[in-house]
Amino acid sequence: MTILPKLGGKIASIRMNEHELLQAPLAPYGPRTRTMSFDAGDASGWDECLPSVAGCTVQTVNGHADVPDHGDLWRVEWQCSPTPTVPSPCEAIASRCLWRWLHRIPDGDEKGYRLHADYQVTNTGSRETPGAGRRIPVTRRKRAML
Repeated sequence: MTILPKLGGKIASIRMNEHELLQAPLAPYGPRTRTMSFDAGDASGWDECLPSVAGCTVQTVNGHADVPDHGDLWRVEWQCSPTPTVPSPCEAIASRCLWRWLHRIPDGDEKGYRLHADYQVTNTGSRETPGAGRRIPVTRRKRAML
């Protein structure tokens, strides 16, 4: 498994034996900004989408908030600290909703055919914020929603 922390914690590759399971980039990897559209990205791998998978406006206790297409997490740099038992404990702060998002993907089972991901979301702001998250891996044959 290959994780690209500077590209929103993107999981760029998951291999099973000699077979790549995720879609290769359709455009070159490049820096991401907080204002770029998701369509301007590379359309590959596994991106984390939070607080929404589509652009929208939500009502919060502070008024209306605009949420960009596919949220914030794919745009911000993640911090990853591999350990012997968990090769990918990575975390990021979603800038618009002040959520801390942590994922851990431990080593696979003895055959290497299972991927298990643990997630933890913490609201680091002082008020409730609505949202929904989704993992969107783009496989080589079709897009899968998990």
